[in-house]
Amino acid sequence: VLLALLFALASPMNVQARGIQFVEASDLTMIGKLFPETPNPWHRIDTERYDGFTESERKQVRQSSGIAVAFRTDSESILVRPVFSKIDGGGSTGPVAKQGFDLYIREKGVWRWAGQNASGKSGEAKGVIHRMEEGKMHDCLLYLPLFAQLESLEIGVFSDCTLEPLKNPFRSRIGVFGSSFTQGYGCSRSGMTWTAQLARMTGMQFINFGCSGNSKLQDY
Repeated sequence: VLLALLFALASPMNVQARGIQFVEASDLTMIGKLFPETPNPWHRIDTERYDGFTESERKQVRQSSGIAVAFRTDSESILVRPVFSKIDGGGSTGPVAKQGFDLYIREKGVWRWAGQNASGKSGEAKGVIHRMEEGKMHDCLLYLPLFAQLESLEIGVFSDCTLEPLKNPFRSRIGVFGSSFTQGYGCSRSGMTWTAQLARMTGMQFINFGCSGNSKLQDY
């Protein structure tokens, strides 16, 4: 049933009839960033301002692990249009988590999984599987890839629908430094890191500063 719904919503005839509007995702509410202001909004740290990282660490803190976009929409279909500068290996981490997007919807105060995709082509718009009720405003949380570097990201909804920022649904700012399991190595989806799960369970904002293989109590 879910696949049939996806094909119906994403069919060229349906999209052509209603049209799609895209919004720059960084203009919406961004959560899970250790430092809110970076030249590239999808990097976790400004590596020009904060030096001292190894080449491997510099690559990892530019990956978007733990960052999510919060918004409200009444569109029953949601698309993403990313531009990647680099997609890294991530070892045993599959493409859905490594380079894909993970969608959650808040229902009666609880964040429930609603869909995913494994978009891997720069500049290509791709739908996110979901089960949203048509004509109803939903609070949405879209997690970004764990092991990819984004240059830009747009979120698309039907042209006759609303897409607006959602007030940050999490309180506090708790930074977490760690290695593989913190960044998300081996996760099935990008919203399944332990920091993301703990945030949805508690309502507190756990900020992912995981660098796979590089949590070694460095001096900095």
